[in-house]
Amino acid sequence: MTETIDRPDAPPILVPGSYGQQRFGSDVVVDLLRGFGIEYAALNPGATYRGLHDSIVNYGGNKPEMILCTHEEIAVSIAHGYAKVTGKPMAAIVHDVVGLLHAAMTIYYAFIDRVPLVLIGATGPLDRTKRRPYIDWIHSALVQGNAVRDYVKWDDQPATIADFPASFARAYRIATTEPAGPVYLCYDAGLQEDPLDAPVPVDAVLRGALPSPVQADPRALERAAELLAGAERPAIITEFTARHAPAPVHRLDPQRARPGERGARLHEVGRPARGRRGLPRLVRARLPHRDDRARGARLPLLRRGPPGGPAREAGPDRRRRGRRAPRASAGRPTRARAGRRHAREGR
Repeated sequence: MTETIDRPDAPPILVPGSYGQQRFGSDVVVDLLRGFGIEYAALNPGATYRGLHDSIVNYGGNKPEMILCTHEEIAVSIAHGYAKVTGKPMAAIVHDVVGLLHAAMTIYYAFIDRVPLVLIGATGPLDRTKRRPYIDWIHSALVQGNAVRDYVKWDDQPATIADFPASFARAYRIATTEPAGPVYLCYDAGLQEDPLDAPVPVDAVLRGALPSPVQADPRALERAAELLAGAERPAIITEFTARHAPAPVHRLDPQRARPGERGARLHEVGRPARGRRGLPRLVRARLPHRDDRARGARLPLLRRGPPGGPAREAGPDRRRRGRRAPRASAGRPTRARAGRRHAREGR
């Protein structure tokens, strides 16, 4: 069905967001983006995904909403930050091999930060009979994901339009399963622009692709509870905690300990998983001193990142310790010493 605007002596005009009679392969990608709840797509326009660009505007009615960027690194960085704030994946679209290589550094950042991200790319027609002279030949690559395969969780280049739904659903499931990370999907420019002979449904993959939350081993939880309950000075070390809004956040407050006790302390390794503006935050404290460990402190380590990474102290304590006090010179006292001298002299 097509919505039209009536004008005298003028041809019908297709309203953005309406359904035309003819559908194309890139329309299926738009159906998948919208079906999986991806609301935004950051991109730097390129010729290899001109079909997808056209489908987002004329078939999807600019849903997902496009965020125009001047460079692929900016597009992927926006998707990275969006995932950190919302806990949900966003799409970033890059052009061919050149756009993918431009974005390589920011893809790596998303990978080591364990954020879900759907990276969409495109290549020139793999069918050589459909290639234009020169430009499509230099914009065509076989297994384009090889360029970033070492730092994405999964990549795919579906060979038929009928395989678009299954490929996208698997990519979404892998990207959002903890530990999360970026995935790369590459679409043939020829397939994007091919007309559909029959509808390609996506409802079946929508129901089965959303992952269930990862659960801890019940026996390991029982053992951790026993260690914490029997410890004199418990301390918990966490990493990437409370990334998702529904995750329970238990705040440990050392100030509420009974007289004579130092209370439970919490230490987060690396950067906090959630930021400001009302999102869950954890109480951070210093790591127990070696004397505490000698007296029976329990240190459960809860982490999702790569094992063996450095344990850095987070929070304001770390920032304060990183600042050095100004050195006093022979003829010029520091500001702190001058203040104490003035106080003694009654100034």
